[in-house]
Amino acid sequence: MKLRLARALASAAFATSLVPATVSAQTLPLNLKWTAPPQCPTTDEVRREVARQAHIVPGRAPAPLDANARVEAVGARWRVELRTTRAGIDGYQTLEDESCELLARATALVLALALYDPGEAGPSATPAPDEQRLESTPHRRPPPALEPAKPTPEPAPAGAEPEPPPPPSARPLEPAPSLPPAVAASPAPASSAASGWALAVDARASRGPLPETNLGLSLGVDARRGRWLARLRLLGGAPTEQASAAAPDVRGRYQAWGTSVVACVVARPESRFALAGCGELDASLLVATASGAALDGLALAPWYAAGPAALARIRLSRRTRLDLGAGLGVSIDRPRFALHHLGDVYEVPRLAPNATIGISVEL
Repeated sequence: MKLRLARALASAAFATSLVPATVSAQTLPLNLKWTAPPQCPTTDEVRREVARQAHIVPGRAPAPLDANARVEAVGARWRVELRTTRAGIDGYQTLEDESCELLARATALVLALALYDPGEAGPSATPAPDEQRLESTPHRRPPPALEPAKPTPEPAPAGAEPEPPPPPSARPLEPAPSLPPAVAASPAPASSAASGWALAVDARASRGPLPETNLGLSLGVDARRGRWLARLRLLGGAPTEQASAAAPDVRGRYQAWGTSVVACVVARPESRFALAGCGELDASLLVATASGAALDGLALAPWYAAGPAALARIRLSRRTRLDLGAGLGVSIDRPRFALHHLGDVYEVPRLAPNATIGISVEL
């Protein structure tokens, strides 16, 4: 929900606090788990706010309410995910505000309303013995003024036409009883999908397209919108060497420079721990040099691969995340390197698994 809804709930909380029948935080039938950063109100403060706003008619025992509220910073705002269970019925709400204190008051109002029982619409008909009753003197209308008796009309002479009856006196119309004002709740405006940019650096270990296991480094940017995440990386790493099986004195030196584009769908992107399923596309330029042969040479070849990937994102702070990823690249083409008089010395494998660990910082 937006700032407007959270502030409206906070204003409603002030209005609700005017109700005289309240309960103490100790007797409140509420089992609250409040998880929030240190700069936000504590659990006891939220319970006292719920007790201040709750209205429970004496003699009634509402069903206990279990509530789990988790507060976290989202950019420059605060968000709370509230899950409730009462009498076997589960509820879920998400509130947002620029102030964590106002967000806590709005959460307390939601919990106070959740404790409300339709059977508690009004106090019981019989007041408590110690309850003070205020009775006002009934307002009585004054008796109507006496009008003088009208003279009896004389009988009309024979043969005369009877006079038309007088029109009936108009009775005053009583005003219709006024209906109590109705409060209509308008739906909150749909919130736009959260979006943002981040700078990222990753360490990468891969088995392919180079021989042996290759360690590298990648730099790039992340763009997210709602549950969608796009990642662009520039890849590079240390070269690897491999001796030729036909001539052990001849060694090949291989290195790769490329780029990677990843598109992901993230489950619960604003939570502290999020999982994502991705699709990855890699494009690299392979550079191979030979040493120890009669004639040293240099060869260049492009390599393309695509495949699935998985990503785990852990929020370390308000703007920083730890990213753990794994992928499996399937070679679209398989470059082959050969030496004169020795034949093929290396061919890129069909499958190229990789693993990454990195840090991303939101802008």
